[in-house]
Amino acid sequence: MAKGFVAMSLANRERVGSTGLGDGVAVPHAHVKNLDHVQFAYIRLKSPIAFDAPDRKRVSDVLVLLVPNQANQEHLNILAEVTQIFPDRQFRERLHQCNSPSGVKRLFDSWVPLA
Repeated sequence: MAKGFVAMSLANRERVGSTGLGDGVAVPHAHVKNLDHVQFAYIRLKSPIAFDAPDRKRVSDVLVLLVPNQANQEHLNILAEVTQIFPDRQFRERLHQCNSPSGVKRLFDSWVPLA
């Protein structure tokens, strides 16, 4: 999977409509052919960037989601869960306190929706 193709796929998706969620969060995502399974990358930016989010806040938390072409329902399920996780202010605060990739992974793995 070439980095240029992934960047182009993400940019093409962004042209359809912003993937900025608000509260400083964006979830750029794209279908990528020849991908075997869903891949995520969480990035916390040192300097927030403009991302055309609905609340116009600059983005510092980015969750990149790459999805195989055949994973349409899984893609929708993941996006639905992400839109529940990131509005949770306490989750974001705990995420910002993580100082290692393993800590970030543990936090995502342990997240339970509020009832």
